[in-house]
Parts: sequence; C-alpha cells; structure tokens
Amino acid sequence: MYRNEFNESNPWEDMRRGSFRAGRGMVEPAILSVLLRKPMHGYEIISTIEEKSKGIWRPSAGSIYPTLQLLEEKGLLSSQEMDGKKVYTLTDEGRQAADYEEKEQPTFDWKDRSEALKSFRKIGHDMGDIRRMMHVIFRKGTSAQKQQLLNEIQVFKEGVKNVMHNEETE
Repeated sequence: MYRNEFNESNPWEDMRRGSFRAGRGMVEPAILSVLLRKPMHGYEIISTIEEKSKGIWRPSAGSIYPTLQLLEEKGLLSSQEMDGKKVYTLTDEGRQAADYEEKEQPTFDWKDRSEALKSFRKIGHDMGDIRRMMHVIFRKGTSAQKQQLLNEIQVFKEGVKNVMHNEETE
C-alpha cells in the first residue's frame, strides 16, 4: 500500500550526513502509525515520530502538514479545531490502512534503523580514511602503487555491486 522501495540509484537516500532522511512513501505510514495511539496535532505528530524513532528521524513541518492534508483528502483522516490547534484523527478507513501497515508492511523497525545508522556512520568514517590514504598514494606513490590501488578499487566496486544485488561473494 505505502511501501518504501529500495532506490538502487541512491541506496543511501534515507541516511545522509549521519542522519535519517525519509524515503519516498514513508511519511504517510509514519503518520498513520502514530495516530493509532491517539488523535494529535501536527507538532505532536512530528514529536511522536521523533520519539518513536529514538531521535533518528524528525520530519519537517514541510513534509508533515501537506501529507496530513493529502491524507484528509483521501478520507484516511479527519480534523477538528481544539484549543486553537488542528487535531487529526484516523477515520475507519485510516485505521484499516494503519493496521495494515503495522501488520503487513512494517516499514518502521526503528531498532534496525538505529543499528543501520550506526553502521552507516562507521562506513562513513572508514570511507574518509580510505579517501585520505588514496590521496597520499596518488600524491606520493609509485606508478605500481597507483595501479595496484586502481585494481583494488575495481575489486571493491564489484563487491559492493554484489552486495546491492544480494549475490553471494566467495
């Protein structure tokens, strides 16, 4: 229904610069998921998603409010003014969609996301180290060292491609 698909052209689209960035199709199920708890206003939805994600993701108002309007137009949410704030509630259809997401299409395994973010940060640090070593080799290395480095980079690229396509490498 609202499944976030792997984007092969940019597999790290949801984790840039060490923080989580929602991929296409993730804001709607996140909103539906948090509204299963209780009706909420926009800022409360943002804060609840941040809390649920253990601080990994804090969606912007610019992504939440237009999505709330869209979900209301789709008939998945209703809203009413309470204490000067627009409070959103799941409709019956919205509750069915949220239940479906929770049971059939789990997009938000925050523990896994948190572990992935730690791994991604480690990879980022390692890639920085590699980039610095490459720089030294290309500035001060021999022709043989430069050629060996280029060969190693090709082997590495092929290994990463295999990982992306879930192929066994051995």
